[in-house]
Amino acid sequence: MLKRIGVKGMACRVVSAGLLALLAFQVQAAQSLSDFPQARIMFESSTSTDDYRLTLGALKKANNQWLAEREQRLSGELSRKTLELERGFSAEEVFGFYREQLVNQGARELFYCHARDCGSSNSWANNRFGIKQLYGLDQHQWYAAFELMRDGKGPVYVALYSVTRGNRRSYTQIDQIAVAEAEAVAANPKTIIESIIAGRAYTIPGLRVNANGVVIPEAQLQSLVDALRQRPRAKVHLVGHDYGVGSFEQQQQDSQRYAQAVKDQLVAQGIKAERLTVHGVGGLAPSSKRTGLNRVEVVLAR
Repeated sequence: MLKRIGVKGMACRVVSAGLLALLAFQVQAAQSLSDFPQARIMFESSTSTDDYRLTLGALKKANNQWLAEREQRLSGELSRKTLELERGFSAEEVFGFYREQLVNQGARELFYCHARDCGSSNSWANNRFGIKQLYGLDQHQWYAAFELMRDGKGPVYVALYSVTRGNRRSYTQIDQIAVAEAEAVAANPKTIIESIIAGRAYTIPGLRVNANGVVIPEAQLQSLVDALRQRPRAKVHLVGHDYGVGSFEQQQQDSQRYAQAVKDQLVAQGIKAERLTVHGVGGLAPSSKRTGLNRVEVVLAR
């Protein structure tokens, strides 16, 4: 941020090259989303933080305190924006506006909740975001957390919260924190299983293939295990993808191996083998910068 510094009665602005770079970095993160046209910006700020709490679960009361079921502490450059909607526009509408943008940009949804499933709106407003205008009706609130990957840089994590107050005015909070390196942020198991049950493929994040086989970050594997445990009767397909150099036959064999390795790890964690069917499709399905060259998707078995 630019600061005015007094030197012997004369005001001057001192901006280092490093600070200019930081501001550019923050602006790039903050401008990744288009503003909702029928809203005004009430508050806006950019700062560095080494302890941002990204909420990944509902707020529950314990020992007379409202605490998140899951959260991840992050360090990086934080951009915050609080919006007030024009009358006649709902919290749900503006929430959907931003959520759709994020999904279209390839963001991975880490957690989603609506209404009383989120917990107390008072707690979201005062304890999570520290903005009293966000205190609204529990039954008219929406929240989601996302991970948005960027080329050659660490990801941006987004916390999106919308609420309608008793006077029917609606407000939205958008926090974006750009981190220098990828953090081991795992999606909420409830969000994972709901996505799979809804018919959307879930791509296992952070999966890597090396000389030792297929490696899945422990936090990501545990979240998938917990998700499958929530629906013990649900059966899924594990679909491997490979876009490496070589023939299609080789790609297909390698992708089958990736899917089988994921199955073996899930079975080792107590998931029944008969719930998991393995497939390898090589490079038949489109790839993207977000999914990478090798991936395994979890798809509901109909």
